[in-house]
Amino acid sequence: MATLALLAAVGISRIVQRSPVLTLGDSAPKLEAESWLNGATPKKFGDGRLHVIEFWATWCGPCIDEMPHLAQLSQVYKGKIEFLGVNVWDRQPDENIPNSPIHAARIKEFLAGTGKVMTYPVAVDHADGRVAKAWLSAAERSGIPCSFVVNGDGKIAWIGHPSAIEPVLTALTNGTYNMTAEKTRYEEGRRKAKLAKQEQAATRARLNALAEKRDFAGFQKEVAKLKYDPSAKLEIGISDVLTKHPEFAVECLEESIQARTLKPFALAQLASFAAKEAKAPEWKQRAINVARRAVILASVDERAFVHGMLARTLVFAGRKSEGLTEVAEARKWVEYVKSEFRSGCRDFLNSVEKLAKPASK
Repeated sequence: MATLALLAAVGISRIVQRSPVLTLGDSAPKLEAESWLNGATPKKFGDGRLHVIEFWATWCGPCIDEMPHLAQLSQVYKGKIEFLGVNVWDRQPDENIPNSPIHAARIKEFLAGTGKVMTYPVAVDHADGRVAKAWLSAAERSGIPCSFVVNGDGKIAWIGHPSAIEPVLTALTNGTYNMTAEKTRYEEGRRKAKLAKQEQAATRARLNALAEKRDFAGFQKEVAKLKYDPSAKLEIGISDVLTKHPEFAVECLEESIQARTLKPFALAQLASFAAKEAKAPEWKQRAINVARRAVILASVDERAFVHGMLARTLVFAGRKSEGLTEVAEARKWVEYVKSEFRSGCRDFLNSVEKLAKPASK
């Protein structure tokens, strides 16, 4: 019995220690992509060269914003640092199969258009997201863009937003980079992020309790305490209660129209989720009304996106034929979208159209 108890204890210990968080100083995971675009498959890490691995998606505006900067750096450090892009979290419903030719064609089209600045190799993740899991999820990174820098020994030297990567590359190439100090800073950042996440969960619970009581005044006071940019506070507050209390969320959206406290796209986006979660037809209709109002408030360059969100609201409310009509209307405004977001807008409208069309048998 004592032996069994000891074995059980060892087993439990192993379970607890399994899957440590990927952090600075760890060996970089393998980068086994489904396919590679823009060049040959790179050599494995630890070949003496530095590597920058940039995770992105076609729908990610901040990712697109960073592409010219990274492309410029890839030229500055040509021969010293190898830059690699990795497309993740980007499968549309009809692309979620291994080696999807539709997915590959769409990513190639993006690279030929908006993403043409990326002249370095680009990896395409598998349908099961194994690359994102091995890198982003393992490092507890839930957002993109996100960059990893791998040193010449194949160890992760840095993880962060690509906008902050340039001083890191300078230090690594001139020999002044202090891995120990950087890891201490990084781990402290992770610790603070965990505390912030716990605080967010507590705040979400308070907001939902107020929504349950339909306490609008209390809800607004709690939203005002949120530690976000003032323009984002209400959007985040409503998002936190949408799933459990969609009717309350709709009422908040209706009130925000008068106060102009939400931007048109956010207004329509939240309305679409409310239409999806609400049960009664009355509330679905009120969510649609909010989205229609958002279209009226939208500027010319926003109109395609907001029309698209109205279409999605109609689809989520069960009115798919009207949603298709609205997608057609949205397409008329795509030419007015800023050039860097135009491809993403088309992808978004295509995804809404697919939601609205009956599934093929």
